[in-house]
Amino acid sequence: MDTTEAFVSDGIPLENLDHPTFRNWIAGNIFGDEDLVIQCDETTDKGGNCVVNILFKSLKS
Repeated sequence: MDTTEAFVSDGIPLENLDHPTFRNWIAGNIFGDEDLVIQCDETTDKGGNCVVNILFKSLKS
């Protein structure tokens, strides 16, 4: 799945990703046409607060 399609279909607005820190991370960790896997997990902490974990993984060819 295309990375853009994945973000849009999961309801993550692309403008939220337009941040220098995120762009620098992508540039330093994703090379060329590598696929990017994004794993999201939602849970609650002891105080009942919602916590979302987002993990990114590059799949090198």
